[in-house]
Amino acid sequence: MVGKEAKLKGQRKFLWKLFGNLYWQGEKIKRNKNEYLPFVLSAYKAMCEQNQNFKNALINTKGKTLKHSIGKSNPQTTVLTEREFIYCLNVLRAEIK
Repeated sequence: MVGKEAKLKGQRKFLWKLFGNLYWQGEKIKRNKNEYLPFVLSAYKAMCEQNQNFKNALINTKGKTLKHSIGKSNPQTTVLTEREFIYCLNVLRAEIK
């Protein structure tokens, strides 16, 4: 989206917290369902495949503990928790040959 349409959509950005519904390409995804984390992981996998800089940065963390100190831990208040984010990065890093 662009322009006014994007601005209006952005004003409703916290509405998902009331119902736990997020949307991807027009399809509703429940934030608290078991399918959510695999969906997010698939998005990170696609980014890793398409962005060599991201992939290289991840490769350079091998042998190190990943931390994310500014994220939130409550899935009711954030689209991606600290734990979920680090989980995705660790899975990707383990899959990189």
